[in-house]
Amino acid sequence: MSSWSRPAIVALAALLIGGCNSSGSHDLRKPTFPADPTFPQQPVPTGVAPAKPQACGRGAHAFWLPGPDGTLLEANSYGSGPFAAVFLHQAGQLADMCGFWPYAKWLADRDDVRVVLVNRCTYGRSTCELFQSGDDGIVSQVQPAVDWARRHGARTVTLVGASAGGADALQAGGVVKHVAAVVDLSGDSADTGANDEADARRLRVPVLFGIAPGDSVVSVEQVRTRYQLVPGRDKRLVVVRQSPGAHGWDLLLDPVTGEFTPLARLVADWITGRRH
Repeated sequence: MSSWSRPAIVALAALLIGGCNSSGSHDLRKPTFPADPTFPQQPVPTGVAPAKPQACGRGAHAFWLPGPDGTLLEANSYGSGPFAAVFLHQAGQLADMCGFWPYAKWLADRDDVRVVLVNRCTYGRSTCELFQSGDDGIVSQVQPAVDWARRHGARTVTLVGASAGGADALQAGGVVKHVAAVVDLSGDSADTGANDEADARRLRVPVLFGIAPGDSVVSVEQVRTRYQLVPGRDKRLVVVRQSPGAHGWDLLLDPVTGEFTPLARLVADWITGRRH
């Protein structure tokens, strides 16, 4: 007769099951945007040696980028090629850079795109404790990712943002160097406190806006106003009527079929220069 008690056996089984489920991998057979945060939302304080950066999924290269005032930004890269996309994630407690991982991996595999995902200040293991404000703030968090992509062979770099990250991409497109185009998915208010309409007026690169009717965060009318304020003709507004109520990166995935949407393919075309 074993000397193990039943409670001890149950406790050991729970421990083993918990360990088996803690891999953190985002490689799923059917793409899905995670509802839970990949990393804890408490950044490592500045001056404290950071933990190792985490990979969003199999094949992703996790590394550090220089952040504002000597801090570090957690980043992932995947794929290679002459085109690159820098993804700016949604804001909120259940968001970080890995929310874009399913689409970014699909894009890199499909179109030979180098994708770069960044956890901005206060997200994941990035060590800056406060979100930086104004144009200096957005440059300090986006320019390092753009420069990294160019150093690794990208001839063009497109910014792709969702929700608050979409507004950040709109702002960054006017002040970050070497940005070829911008994709704004359900752009909400910029995390840096910038004026979204002013950001739209000064944009001089091609921009694609995506929005669904019934979005609870930002309206079609608000996005249409920003679209109209962007100077020039190399711009496009897509109202995704097949996905009423969808917001941000949810516009890229059909929740019923698990397939990427026509907008997802259009975003890929925007990144690779197939805009006409």
